[in-house]
Amino acid sequence: MGSNQRGNESEARFVLEAFQRGWEVCKPFSHSEPYDFLVRRERGRQWETVQVKTAFPVKGRMQVKLQRGRGGYRIGDFDMLFVVAGRDSYLIPWSAVQHIRCNFSVETLPGYRLMTAARSTN
Repeated sequence: MGSNQRGNESEARFVLEAFQRGWEVCKPFSHSEPYDFLVRRERGRQWETVQVKTAFPVKGRMQVKLQRGRGGYRIGDFDMLFVVAGRDSYLIPWSAVQHIRCNFSVETLPGYRLMTAARSTN
């Protein structure tokens, strides 16, 4: 599977997770933005930006490449990072990753692992 396909699958996982939690989701038309989605977790709240990344295994750990093109992300590029790491997913605030300039292991941030939202039986 190519990296574009993995990225598309991770974005689809984010949309499913967001919908199951009752969040509103918007996808920018342009691919030039430093984020992948806008999300509003509660009506009346401000929209937040989300960057989606796919973790890949390196020496038994799930690594995330936190780069944009040839550089890193800057303050204001996104509010939250959604990471798909195999069967797990993480929702990490910018403040927890702003100091990272390259790769990091999601296992170093266990407090941001999402519990799967309850699925409707309707």
